[in-house]
Amino acid sequence: KDGEIMWLDANGEKFQSILKKHTSDLTIGAAIILHGMSAHADWPQTISPIRKALPEYGWTTLSIQLPVIAAENQIEDYGKTLDPSVARIEAAINALHELKFRNIVAIGHSFGAVSALSYFAKADGRRIVALVAIGLQDYAFVKPPIDIFGLIEKSNIPFLDIYGSRDYKKATDQAADRRLAAKKGGNRDYMQVEIEGADHYFTKLEGVMIKRI
Repeated sequence: KDGEIMWLDANGEKFQSILKKHTSDLTIGAAIILHGMSAHADWPQTISPIRKALPEYGWTTLSIQLPVIAAENQIEDYGKTLDPSVARIEAAINALHELKFRNIVAIGHSFGAVSALSYFAKADGRRIVALVAIGLQDYAFVKPPIDIFGLIEKSNIPFLDIYGSRDYKKATDQAADRRLAAKKGGNRDYMQVEIEGADHYFTKLEGVMIKRI
């Protein structure tokens, strides 16, 4: 009822996504929505509210299923999902191009934001014009290791870093380090916003988060 299931292909692997077309008279562009660890494309916290609300503001949303590690595997293995995640983001961009969208942004929550940063490091970043990172933090336990701050430093597109004052400790404690990384990289289009009272999933504050996005 709240979107159209689309099956996409990344390097011969089929994966599911949910397309919800804009409902406003104004068409601005399309947003690729990227969920966090062990979640899915219609995750009730954060992901579903964003993908359903943005079409009211002129944004078509395409929420894609990212690779998920099986329960019997180690959580450290999420580092191995970044390459296939990049391929899935590329497939999502191609699908949106077929729908005549060129103004495409990425919105990633938690590890989904890391997947988006990995995309910019490994692929043609010009195909996505802006990034919204929600609850971004370092994942020191992931193997192979990920240099979050190095990835932020290399970013050169409009970048909204949004987190809650009651977010995970790393997300709040590393806020200054993320700002410094963007400054080192000379990204003048980096903006950091803290939402007072919000937890990692913006529980009961989804509307505030969406308005800031």
